[in-house]
Formats: sequence, structure tokens, C-alpha cells
Amino acid sequence: IDMKYIKYLLIAGFVQLGFAQQDALFTNYMFNPANFNPAYTGSRGVTSLFLQHRQQWQGIAGAPETSYFNVQTYNAANKSGWGLGVQNDQLGNIKETEVSIDYAYHLKVSDKGQLSLGIKGSVNQYAVDFNALNPYQQDGALVQNIDRNWTPNFGMGLFYYTDRSYVGIAVPHLLEQSHFDNVQVGQAVDKAHFNASAGYVFDVSPRLQWKPSIFVRTLYQLPAQFDLSSSFMVDQKVQLGLTYRIDAALAGMAAFQVHPQWLMGYSYDFDRSPLRNYNQGSHEIFLRYEFGSAKNRIVQSPRFF
Repeated sequence: IDMKYIKYLLIAGFVQLGFAQQDALFTNYMFNPANFNPAYTGSRGVTSLFLQHRQQWQGIAGAPETSYFNVQTYNAANKSGWGLGVQNDQLGNIKETEVSIDYAYHLKVSDKGQLSLGIKGSVNQYAVDFNALNPYQQDGALVQNIDRNWTPNFGMGLFYYTDRSYVGIAVPHLLEQSHFDNVQVGQAVDKAHFNASAGYVFDVSPRLQWKPSIFVRTLYQLPAQFDLSSSFMVDQKVQLGLTYRIDAALAGMAAFQVHPQWLMGYSYDFDRSPLRNYNQGSHEIFLRYEFGSAKNRIVQSPRFF
């Protein structure tokens, strides 16, 4: 077989691998579910900013790297939340950028619980930079970079929550998207991801709470991925815990409420996949800022999620 055809097949396979997981993966999913469920938007009752960054598989050149920014607010008069999200994914010489707008309507369904229905509108752009490659031999097919126009998508979700619990289901991207239609060597296709999440807070003592949670993500005809998390909160200021991603990773997590308005956190994933002998794990950090002082917050009782 001609070497150039082998090269084309490898490139096509790399592109398809890069986009097989369209939705970003975060270990600290419980601190900002708006990333994968638009119905979470506004559920904390305040305007907030959220920043998150993940560097996966340290030590492997071109490993996935994801940055995420979200701002959301709540309008009590209209019982609605609005949010804006920007996400950038980098995998080798492949780059994806998404800009999304979220809306959620919150309805009180019991003395302690509310149910919200959320919708997400988004646009995505994908690009491949062949200049970043070091080809075995020069080839005209690798000279021109691939830039895909902004493509719309939409999603929806449900989110039931109280001050101490939540249950949510969502499909953040409902439309199937094909990438690089004009490339003859291959085509990458994104499928809709379905996810579900839940969490609860148990009082161990007046100063100590236990926070178990679960996140499930599945794709048609592929096995579901489970994240099982457990953390302990001390004085509502320090959280320490573990997340087990079945057959994939074990992560240690820490979060610190350094100020009533500032929450910051970090996690480290110990890889348990076949790649574990070739990388030094994955790092993830996040920062949340909520506007307004503790005295004038719309939500008067503590919120743990």
C-alpha cells in the first residue's frame, strides 16, 4: 500500500477519534452542571461567573485540553435563568470552539423543590491546522488547512432541585453534525450525547456534610460512562473527595470557599485506562464568583450544588 494512503487513513482516524467525544469531560461536573444541562441555569438564584480548565493525559503530546467560561443570572420576577457559555477544545492540531446561550424556566413544584426546563442554542466551529504536523513527506493534500464554518445546534434538559439535592437529565446537542464534508479521506460525525446526574447532601454532624453524586453519559450503541463521586464538606468551607470514573480514572478533588462569593477547586485524575503507562494523569481547576453579598442573596438558605 502506498505510504501516502496509509498517512491519509491515519489522519482520518485521528480526526474521527478527536470528535468521537463531542461533549467535554470534566471531573468537577457537580459544581457547574450548566456545562451539560441548560436547565441548571439560574438555579442558584444569583448572577455568577464560572471558569474551568482541564489538561488531560499530561506527558502525551497533543493530548486534549479544554477551557470553559460561563456566566449566568436569575430573574425572580420571570422565574427564569439566562446563561452564556464559551468553550474551547484542543486535541493536537484539531480545535473546536463553541458559543452557547442557555435559558431555563423554574417552576416551584413542592414546598422545597423546583423543576426547571432548559434549552440551549449553540454554534460550533472546527478547524484542523496541518502546519502543526511534521509530515513524513511533503504532500499537497496537507498544505491547505481545514476550517469549518460556524454550525448551529440546540439542546434541552430537565433539572429538579432543592437546597440539598438535585436530579437532572439532558441532551446538550440534539443535531447530528458531520465535519469536513469536502475531505475525501474521511468524515467525522458527532452523535447526540444523553446525560443524567444526581446528588444529595447528608448531615453527618452540625459541621460536617457528606455529598455523594453521580454523573452518567451515554451515546447510542456505546456503553454508558459512570462517574461516582463522594466528598465531605467541613464548615461549608472546605470540600475533599474522590471521583471514580468506571474503568477509566480515579480522581482526588478539593474545593475551598475562600470567601462567601469565591469558590475555587482542583482535581487530579489518576488514569486507569490502557494509556496509564504513557501519561502522568490529568489536571483540572475551576473558579466561581457570585455577585452580591451574603446578606442580599436571593437564595437565603444554603445551596450545596
